[in-house]
Amino acid sequence: KITDIAPDGTSKWITDGGLLTSHRNSHSTVEPIEPGEIYKLKIFLKYMAYIFPAKHQIGISIASSDIQNAWPVGSTGTHTVFCGGDHSSYINLPFISNENIKTSIPVLKPSPCTLPNKDDYLDSGHKIINDLINKTMTIELERSSGLLPNNSNSEGAFGESKSKRDVHSQYQVSYSNPANVTIKASHIYSILRPEGETTIDVNEVLTSDKLCFRFVSQVEIRINGKLNFQKSWNHSRLRNFD
Repeated sequence: KITDIAPDGTSKWITDGGLLTSHRNSHSTVEPIEPGEIYKLKIFLKYMAYIFPAKHQIGISIASSDIQNAWPVGSTGTHTVFCGGDHSSYINLPFISNENIKTSIPVLKPSPCTLPNKDDYLDSGHKIINDLINKTMTIELERSSGLLPNNSNSEGAFGESKSKRDVHSQYQVSYSNPANVTIKASHIYSILRPEGETTIDVNEVLTSDKLCFRFVSQVEIRINGKLNFQKSWNHSRLRNFD
């Protein structure tokens, strides 16, 4: 990660990049990392265009995991970053001075979308639970919205239509055994119309251990509380150094 560090210590995320080291040379042929060996890894950063204010510092963060964005590895380990000698590490950040800017600053039109306000997040939650006894880290996210018109012209030929969403997700990983990861997600979407209410309930679970990934998904559709449609899927595959 590249960050902007202000004089007061405040750090702001600018961009990042990642690499699954077993795929460092090819996505079709995986190669494990051997303990004790030194590897040259090229990690590409996402696009960025940023002006660092005077007296600010460029921060560099290196981590072996990025829960919620990247799946944890199947075993614990220690990564060594070399900063000198024959195996020095470096960050390559191209820059441009004001004198070399030949294009004019574009005039950006205002977004047609309405900016969210604090009331939009009253029914939202973000929890981080650090279980020191079981040695697990759990992240819980939730978002709910009340019955709202589907659009500004909700009163149409078939009457008014309103919708409601309830979304919840949970990510859990073990410190001592990072191969054991569980992600649970649920999404309930309700549509209320003059002729009745339709509810779509989706639940998904993705888990892993050292050997494989397992995925289970289930969908239920109810009309006025009565089950109308139901289907489930499940799939598993070997990790193969993923």
